[in-house]
Amino acid sequence: MRILHQYPRREGVWDSELMVKVIEWVVEMEERNMEDGYIPAWARLHGLKVEKDMEKRSAIMECDQPVCAGSGETRARRTIVNW
Repeated sequence: MRILHQYPRREGVWDSELMVKVIEWVVEMEERNMEDGYIPAWARLHGLKVEKDMEKRSAIMECDQPVCAGSGETRARRTIVNW
């Protein structure tokens, strides 16, 4: 992630700075459920969608995350990032 941020590149619709923001957000959301230094499989995000506006350099990220192990219940996660 450091390299992507340190040497930003844009190729077509792929933007390295946006990818860093996406990765940082996913890590932050999943690490909220960390147990003994590991993220349990049930805590992983699912269905990540990124709606980006390359001109404004902003994006809306949405996904679902299980509430707890074995419950089957999920909560929607959403954020807006700028880069």
